[in-house]
Amino acid sequence: MDRATACVDSSRRPRPRRPVRRTGPEPHGGLVQQCVPGQAHPAGLAGRFDHDHQGATARSARQGHRLRRVALPGPRIGRQTLKALPLGSIVFNYLGQFDGSFDAPEALFTPSADSSGASQSADAPLAAPISINGQVYAGELRLSWTFSGAVFERETVQRLADEYAAELQQLIAHCTTEGVAGATPSDFPLARLSQSQLSRLPISAGQIEDLYPLAPMQQGMLFHTLFEQEAGNYINQMRIEVSGLDVPRFRAAWQATLDAHEVLRSAFISHLQPALQVVLRDVRMPFVELDARGQSSGWIDQWADADRQQGFDLAQGPLLRLAVLRTGEQSHQLIYTSHHILMDGWSSS
Repeated sequence: MDRATACVDSSRRPRPRRPVRRTGPEPHGGLVQQCVPGQAHPAGLAGRFDHDHQGATARSARQGHRLRRVALPGPRIGRQTLKALPLGSIVFNYLGQFDGSFDAPEALFTPSADSSGASQSADAPLAAPISINGQVYAGELRLSWTFSGAVFERETVQRLADEYAAELQQLIAHCTTEGVAGATPSDFPLARLSQSQLSRLPISAGQIEDLYPLAPMQQGMLFHTLFEQEAGNYINQMRIEVSGLDVPRFRAAWQATLDAHEVLRSAFISHLQPALQVVLRDVRMPFVELDARGQSSGWIDQWADADRQQGFDLAQGPLLRLAVLRTGEQSHQLIYTSHHILMDGWSSS
């Protein structure tokens, strides 16, 4: 079976655009659900999956799930659209996570581990040849399988359920392994990348917080920077004299600023068309502390000019750095160097 129907539930009803006068009780209670077709891609039997396959399976499932949620039809066209779609062979219904719904042991009612019996009459028609209902409670995922005895033998469904559980265990082990974090195009919708393009980025997926296109002014700056790399265009530098500076706290404040603002953790990927701005995670503020006491009068100027001439590799963030030069017992000179592509002059003042 290569096509399945995924049942995506919604925990609340959409609010009507116009007020509705209620003359009686609500027409129904509980969850409102929509069944949205999805494509399944089985790749083999359990126990035959290598590292690359598990990563591809996890990324494909996450990408498909997010796209289906985005593509849910609106209330006006939803019913007719869904009625026109072919039903699949499997219905998967995830009921949600119930751990936070019961304050055991103080709650008056809590779920029991005992079987509740059949969920419907044996004579009632099934929604599909195989239906799977899942929910999380007490930190465990529990799945119940319902199938048509006229289509499948019990042993066949049991074998399918066992293989499903085995692959699920392997996927969990893979996804919780350190250093295997992956990303899908749905993680960065503004970038409009394919999975192949995303996998070939020179930055690991675990280091990427966001991806999006450049603003028009940034595109121009990127072009001139790459076209005339030796010219040092758009390298800004500010020098400020301060007294009574607490250097450790000053450095910690700058690191907190870097952590709080995405633009300060940005780099730029220029080999794609269009180029992209990438926001990096866990970036350390480039910080240099030097003692300039006893140096010649022009030494600080020479040092600052040499620092500016270094420029920046736009593909390696952050595109800013700070130097604190001690000029006296209680005096320092701050030298802040950055690339203009990050922000305009008004933002730097």
